Amino acid sequence: MTQKLLIFLLSFPACLFSQPLHPAEILEHRVSCTVDRKGTLDQITYQLLQVNSPDGREHGEVIIHYSEGASIQSLSVRILDADGDLVRKVKSKEINDLSTYSGYFKTDYRHKQISALHNTYPYLVEISYVKRYSDFFLLPSWYPQNETNLPVKESSYQLQVPSDYRFKYKIYNLEAKMEVLSSKDGKKLLWTANDISPISELTAYSPPLNLTYPKAHFLPDSFSFGNMVGKNTSWQEVGNFQSKFIEGLDELPETEIEKLNTLTQSASSDYEKVKRIYKYLQNETRYVAVLEGIGGWKPFNAEYVCANKYGDCKALSIYMKAMLKAVGIESYYSLIRAGKDESDIDVTFPGAYFNHAVLCVPIGKDSLWLECTTQELPFNYWGTFINGKHALVCNYENSGTVKTPTLPHSANSISTRAEIHIVQDQLQVAMNRALSGSFFEYPLHYLKSNSNEVAMEVGEKTIPYTNFQIQSINYVLAVNRDDLYIEESELIFNNQIQRFGSNLIITPFSASSFFKTSVSNAPAPRSILNNTQLSDTLVYHIPTGYTANNLPENTIVETKFGALTISYLLAQNQIIVYQNIRLNKGNYPLSDSEEFNSFMSKILNTIQQKILLTKIE
Repeated sequence: MTQKLLIFLLSFPACLFSQPLHPAEILEHRVSCTVDRKGTLDQITYQLLQVNSPDGREHGEVIIHYSEGASIQSLSVRILDADGDLVRKVKSKEINDLSTYSGYFKTDYRHKQISALHNTYPYLVEISYVKRYSDFFLLPSWYPQNETNLPVKESSYQLQVPSDYRFKYKIYNLEAKMEVLSSKDGKKLLWTANDISPISELTAYSPPLNLTYPKAHFLPDSFSFGNMVGKNTSWQEVGNFQSKFIEGLDELPETEIEKLNTLTQSASSDYEKVKRIYKYLQNETRYVAVLEGIGGWKPFNAEYVCANKYGDCKALSIYMKAMLKAVGIESYYSLIRAGKDESDIDVTFPGAYFNHAVLCVPIGKDSLWLECTTQELPFNYWGTFINGKHALVCNYENSGTVKTPTLPHSANSISTRAEIHIVQDQLQVAMNRALSGSFFEYPLHYLKSNSNEVAMEVGEKTIPYTNFQIQSINYVLAVNRDDLYIEESELIFNNQIQRFGSNLIITPFSASSFFKTSVSNAPAPRSILNNTQLSDTLVYHIPTGYTANNLPENTIVETKFGALTISYLLAQNQIIVYQNIRLNKGNYPLSDSEEFNSFMSKILNTIQQKILLTKIE
């Protein structure tokens, strides 16, 4: 290996080490996967990382994930100097073996945490390991680069399979060359990529990293998992396998069925029955996470959840499904790629790369989407966690993907009404804000205690202004709305008033934090995760002895990214500012970068326009 490494290093110019351009870089990254006729999969990974400066040391902190079904057979970590000579081997006692999900009730998902550090730059970190998969429905993916600020010189992915083994693959954000290699034992294919530029650090409105990273996914057409055979050839087949995988888990004891029938007997509709049972689920159960063996995919059965009053997203969805079945309502176990910062699945590439389970309940022409893991969310509130994403609805041969509803702008919004008085060079503000969507979800989690201290903490973290002090704050649920918080507060703003002779210049307080950090000089793809609306009515009370003669101009801007409307009205010693900003959910390519940045700058400049109050002589 040392001689091979020396030949590899000699192939690079000397200036690579003497004049590094980045704190760290991957010189070589190789993944080699072999599937034998018994269905065992071995993955060999090799990586050679060069650390050029102290700022690159963090990349020498390496994590390797494994589990019972994907065990590490061997692991070697060596630190080398710039000439490829061995400095030292990282000893086993220096490698921490930790649970990946420490808060989980049951998990065999673990990782090796390696700190390969040295103090003389540049130095090299060579890591090689072998993982064996005993049960799998996905082949290992190829991630040449899964960190920001880390260029890659060379990366390759080799796959060797029996001659009759069929698979598919898809490459994202990567120019890779494929070649077929000669092999006596089946098919051997090699994909290579060179000179992969580093991914910039995330800023506001950067796309989720899993949309940005170069990668390739590989899926077998057929697989065996949990002693069952399945296919990845269509969403129908993927859902059919999942339907059979959970078959028989939705049975309940007779005593529970009787209780549910009593609970729903006075309900006037199926909708009302579902709502009552969902409330029962929230009151009677709690969420615990399970990632263990096939339990990472196969839920506890409904009888277990009924007896023990807990389960993970899969088990709680099955339990809810079983309870609805008990009162004659059909529902479907559904898989989804959930998370505010997670991208949607690729609907053109069927495979079980999901991370969450929910329940789909058809009611008339519509469907309810039930998040079964939370005790706080309102009934049929899908929120920003799963909105506008494709779910795999599992119904045997009738399985398929369905897109969850996308939150409209009005359902992910802040609507503000503020009365503003100028007192001794301060703005004293009485504010009322109606919070929905993501702005509702954050306080919902923290306000269970209903204490003033917690309310103050939530306000300080979520009120999107600067230079303010909270005098008082209170949160209440809106009347007849369980998905809307009303925030009532009294604030004092400092440094918003300037004196210019005898006149006053007001710098309006504004939600500039939503827009200021989004603009960078470097062109980049942009992403707005959710439709968003900010509507403000700001009433400035003009102090006695002053007037406002020259208000800023009204502005209307319409783009594909969203819209801005702002107008000013002078009436009865008041300046009333009406302001509405809409942002449109979407992923916007590099070619839109300049126009996107211009739109954000326009918003920022417009909402910060100063107001002049002139002293009446």
